[in-house]
Amino acid sequence: MLKQIIKLFTTQIGKTSTKLTMSIFGNVILAMLGFTAIFLVGRFLGKEALGVYSFFLSIMMLAGTIGNLGLGDTLSKLIAIDLKNKNLAPRFLKRSIISATITVIIFKVILDYYHITPNINKFWLIVLMHIMGVITLSILTNIWRSQGKIIKYFKTYIALRILFVSSIILTIFWAIDIFYILLMHSLSILLIAIYTRSKFKFSKAKPKTKFFRMSVNMLFMSLSFYAIYSIDKIAIRYVLDFAQLGLFSAYASIVNVIRLIAPAFPFILIPAATKNKYSVRKSVIKTLFFLLPLSAFVVVGAYVFVPILYGTSYEMNFMFPLLLAIPASLLIIYSLLCSIFVGRYKEDFTKTKILGMDLFVSTILNLGVNIYFIKLFGILGSPIATSLILLLKISIIISGYYILNARNKTLLTATPLAKSI
Repeated sequence: MLKQIIKLFTTQIGKTSTKLTMSIFGNVILAMLGFTAIFLVGRFLGKEALGVYSFFLSIMMLAGTIGNLGLGDTLSKLIAIDLKNKNLAPRFLKRSIISATITVIIFKVILDYYHITPNINKFWLIVLMHIMGVITLSILTNIWRSQGKIIKYFKTYIALRILFVSSIILTIFWAIDIFYILLMHSLSILLIAIYTRSKFKFSKAKPKTKFFRMSVNMLFMSLSFYAIYSIDKIAIRYVLDFAQLGLFSAYASIVNVIRLIAPAFPFILIPAATKNKYSVRKSVIKTLFFLLPLSAFVVVGAYVFVPILYGTSYEMNFMFPLLLAIPASLLIIYSLLCSIFVGRYKEDFTKTKILGMDLFVSTILNLGVNIYFIKLFGILGSPIATSLILLLKISIIISGYYILNARNKTLLTATPLAKSI
C-alpha cells in the first residue's frame, strides 16, 4: 500500500519509487525510535528536561549542517556522476571537521551572549562531540546512498538510535539527570561513526572534479531545510523558557508524523533528478490529496494522545496541534519542489542566487518572524510564523523553476548570432 502511495509522487515509477519507499520505511523506523527517546525524556524527566533535549538537537542540527559545508550531499551527487569521486570522502571529512569546530565556537559565543545556553556543564563540548560523529557518518553513508545501498544506510542509523534509546533507559533507571543523556547521545554517535569509518578504504588518487559551486548550493539547500526544523525551537527558548519548549516538542513529536516523507525527497531525488525528469505539477497535486486526510488524522491523534502519553501537564487546546500540522504539511511540498530543483539544474550563479534567497528566508527572516509572532501569541505564534515562512520559500523555488526553465529554453532555441549577442 505504501509503495502505491509513493508512486503518486513521481512519474518515474521504477527504481526511484522503490528507493523512495525504502527511504520512507527507514525514516519511519528512525522516527519511531526518535519519538521513543523524546517520550522517555518528556515523561520521566519533565517538560524542562525535554526542552533542553530539544534545544540540544536543534543546535546540533544547525551547527552540524553548517559545519558539513554541504559536502555530504555534494559527495552523493558527485558519485552519481562518477563512482571514482568517492575518493574525495577523506578530503571532505577533514574540511568538515575543521569547519564544524569553528561553527560550534561561533554558536557558543552568540548563544552565551544572549543567555540562551542551558545551564549544563560541558554543554558545548558535548555538542562538538556529537557533531563530529554526525559529520563523519554523513560523509561516509552518503557513499552508500549514492550507490543505492539504502538498506545498508538505514541499518547504520537504526543501530545508532537503538544504542541511544537503550542508554536513555539505563540513564532514567539510575535516576541520572539530562547531562548524562546528552553525553550518551554524543558518545553513541561517535562510536558508530568510528566503526563505520573502519568499513571504508579509499584510494590516494585525487579526482579532478570541480565541486565548489555544487557544495555551496548543497549547503544552502541543506541549511534551508534543516533551519525549518530547528530555528523555531531556538526562538521559543529565546522568548519563553525550556518548559514551554518542552510542551511544544511533545506535540511536535506526534504531529511530525506528517513530515516523515520530507527527508526522503532530498535523500533520493537530488541524485536521481540529475539523470531523470520529473513532473513537478502532478507530483505536488497528488501529494496534496494524500496530505489532507493524513494531517487530519494526526491532528486528532496529537490532541488525544499527548496528555495520555506525557501526562496531564502537557494538555493544550485543539488549535495548537492543528496549527502545527500546517507547516508540517507545507514542509513536504517544499521538500519535493526543492529536491528536484537542486538535482535538475546545473550549478551556476543563478541557481545559487535562488538558493541563497531561500536560505535567507529560512534563517534570518525565519528567526525574526518566529520571535515576533511568539511575542504576540505565545507558543501558538511559532507554527503561524513557520507556515508563512514556508509559503514564501515555496514561492521562491517555484519562481526558480520558471526562471531557469525560461533561460534553458532560450539557450536551446538561440541562434549562434543570438548567443554571441
